Amino acid sequence: MLKKNYIAALVISFALVFTSCSTGNNSLPSNDNNIDTKTSETTAPASGDKKSDNLSDKKQNDLDNSKSRTYKIAKESYEDKKIKINYPQIANSGDSSKEKTVNEVIRNEALKGLNYYKGEENELTLEIDYDIKWKGENLLSIAYSGIGNIQGAAHPNNLFYTTNININKGETVRLKELVNIDESFAEKFIAGKFTALNPEQKPALDTFTKDDLMKEFNKADALDHIGTENHSDTFSYLTKDSLGISIGVAQAAGSHAEFEIKYQDIADNIKAENEGWKDFSNIFSK
Repeated sequence: MLKKNYIAALVISFALVFTSCSTGNNSLPSNDNNIDTKTSETTAPASGDKKSDNLSDKKQNDLDNSKSRTYKIAKESYEDKKIKINYPQIANSGDSSKEKTVNEVIRNEALKGLNYYKGEENELTLEIDYDIKWKGENLLSIAYSGIGNIQGAAHPNNLFYTTNININKGETVRLKELVNIDESFAEKFIAGKFTALNPEQKPALDTFTKDDLMKEFNKADALDHIGTENHSDTFSYLTKDSLGISIGVAQAAGSHAEFEIKYQDIADNIKAENEGWKDFSNIFSK
């Protein structure tokens, strides 16, 4: 009897264990569901990631926009026989189309230095380098200087010319587009408000009248006219705080003389509507 009871107890125990195990197995799908839910919750921030992606896109757009406002300068050269002309090219602006347009203008203007020697290139030795006078968001100002010599000539020529470029439009900017050229402007030049970079060249102005200067200033920055009746050896450039003007002078005096004047001193002559002046708005707001 005891044996039977013992066996019955064992059977009941096994049944209870089996039932418990079955119940545990039935809970597994529920755990799987929990895992899936957690996974979907961690991927659900995927919609949060979209938000984050939007922020990243905005930051990237801001970076792209800032790139369009900044650019690097790379050096390029034109070489042919004894001729070498170095000129700049812009890069990393974030706008390849704009770069191409601006760079074509820069190159074409730089090579116009050859206009001084049309028909004499075979006997020419020429070396020209450039100096970036101003690199801004709206304006790039480049000065070229060098020495050209024709075989058999009595002496070499000291060359100086400039190119000012509206970066946004890919167009050259001339002096007459930057300032109002009138008697008051010419008077400032004659009266010495323009500072000669080489003081020894200041007397070169003694040969110019106001009318002479106004004519020269109006013809300034026109490399296409070299060798024509509208030829002018007057060029302009811009620095961080001054307008520079170079005028042609006698060979003995150095071929060209450079003068600069602070922007505040020509505030009444400045054509503020010209986009190039946006680079210097902080100066005029003082």
